[in-house]
Amino acid sequence: ANNITNDIAIVLKTEIETAEDIKREFASGSLRERSGRQLSRKKISAKAVSRVIEARSREILDLAHKELKRIDKMKLPSGGVLTGGGAKLEKLVDLVKKELKLPCRLGLPRGFEPEIEEPGWSTAAGLVLEGAQIFEQEGRLPLSERGIFGRLKAGFKTFIP
Repeated sequence: ANNITNDIAIVLKTEIETAEDIKREFASGSLRERSGRQLSRKKISAKAVSRVIEARSREILDLAHKELKRIDKMKLPSGGVLTGGGAKLEKLVDLVKKELKLPCRLGLPRGFEPEIEEPGWSTAAGLVLEGAQIFEQEGRLPLSERGIFGRLKAGFKTFIP
């Protein structure tokens, strides 16, 4: 998703922070609802932002396709799982399904209270789980199914096919 932000910044000739805001607005639908946004006296076209996002997404998926082919994993029974903030980009799941010819879904951390409905937290939550497993293996942290680390561990098991 950072590559997409960089592309938007280049095309619109703006700062990275502004490009990130525009990408987030596009993902949330507010950029399209307002038919664009003012940026230093010029209007940003939602269509132009969409073209930038789609072009970079296709390039990334092409690289993923080549890597899957290289490692002979073109038929993944569980399909693809998109995580991170960029996973929320409109129609990205559909684009992955079409380009890679695989089932695809958003990966969200499960088993947390309150529920986490933000794919951008998947990486952080996964790192917590990995750290908890390391502590458990070293015998430094007992993990019970009732404790916080036990709930984290159980929540992340949903990501494992």
